[in-house]
Amino acid sequence: MTFKFAAVIDAPAEALFAFHRSPANLSLLMSGWKPFRLLSHSGSIEVGQRVWVEENVGILPIVMCFQQTLCDPPIRFAETLVHGPFLRFDHEHRFEPNGGSTCMTDVLDVELPWWLGGRQAMRRLVAPRLRTLFRYRQETLQRLAQQGRIAELAVQADPGD
Repeated sequence: MTFKFAAVIDAPAEALFAFHRSPANLSLLMSGWKPFRLLSHSGSIEVGQRVWVEENVGILPIVMCFQQTLCDPPIRFAETLVHGPFLRFDHEHRFEPNGGSTCMTDVLDVELPWWLGGRQAMRRLVAPRLRTLFRYRQETLQRLAQQGRIAELAVQADPGD
């Protein structure tokens, strides 16, 4: 299934991209999402780097590893699942300037194997969870932008291409 989540965030595209450059900021972005835990990361979103996360589904911890496949600052970056329960999980983050704001779009291509419920489980379980998760992320990003934290953290994360 393909998912597309878009929101206008009150921050310039360059700052928003720079904020995302550091996987450590994922902990801040997801801090109130209790099922999520950042396990480890390589320090950047450069191609080939990896991020390990854990997402609890009920009492079951699911460990996933995503490998960066694309880094095109400040326009987009992408990762793909290399360890975890999904048959396919590709995620592209796009940043389009919109005045002083940014239209940030997340495009996901996700598939569960048949033995985990396939399309039926995707529609009934995974899709609603992804919608809630990305709504939460967008609200958190907007709050951080309004507090001026995106720009502050972007300066710390940006390696200065």
